Amino acid sequence: MASNQILAVVVMCSLYAVAVASNPCVASCSGRPSGDYQSCNGCNVYATCANGYMYDNRPCVAGTVWDDTLKRCEMTSTTCPPNPCVSSCSGLSNGDYQSCNGCNVYATCNGGHLIDNRPCPPTLVWNDNLKTCDRTSTTCP
Repeated sequence: MASNQILAVVVMCSLYAVAVASNPCVASCSGRPSGDYQSCNGCNVYATCANGYMYDNRPCVAGTVWDDTLKRCEMTSTTCPPNPCVSSCSGLSNGDYQSCNGCNVYATCNGGHLIDNRPCPPTLVWNDNLKTCDRTSTTCP
């Protein structure tokens, strides 16, 4: 990889870290004003808080991801990284992958078939870089 490509990756990772820190996902609506927020269940869904109640996993239109700065689904997001999750095993080799159904589960492809919602042990989340459940994950914030 050329040095300018490495620099671009470092800059993108830095921008993502700042965006996530300033726009964390919402796991509860307690004390939040009504509105739409970044879901903790992935980039292709968002959460709505209404009068203290949370409505999560509201889907973005196919091919779009939630941008918490703009408060809408867009083709790219400054607050949510490209989603490495799989919802189909088409074209994928056998193995474990990040599920699109949350960070505490993962998916397995076996012979072109998807086995999804495989649970991580309590307190662990899927780390797609390591292909295992871990205490932290850079692929599933």
